[in-house]
Amino acid sequence: RQPAIRHRTASGSPGAATRSSSATTRPRSAPPTLLLHGTRDLSTPVAWALEEAARIPNSKVVIVKGAAHTVQQTERGDAGRKAVYAFLNR
Repeated sequence: RQPAIRHRTASGSPGAATRSSSATTRPRSAPPTLLLHGTRDLSTPVAWALEEAARIPNSKVVIVKGAAHTVQQTERGDAGRKAVYAFLNR
């Protein structure tokens, strides 16, 4: 099975972001899933990543201290990229 990296964004108007869970549409079995999160992500709370991980079988949460929403792309340092690399090569 191929690992999946799930990414969710806020929906709704600015300042009133809402999150929706895909729990009702998610299959009972899921491919390995990485939820990569930064502690300074202003658009998606860390709590969301933890809640989703609890609902997704075979998932892993990696929280990068001090990183923002673009933890795997533009953050200084390589903690996000290392987490993705390790996940894909496990």
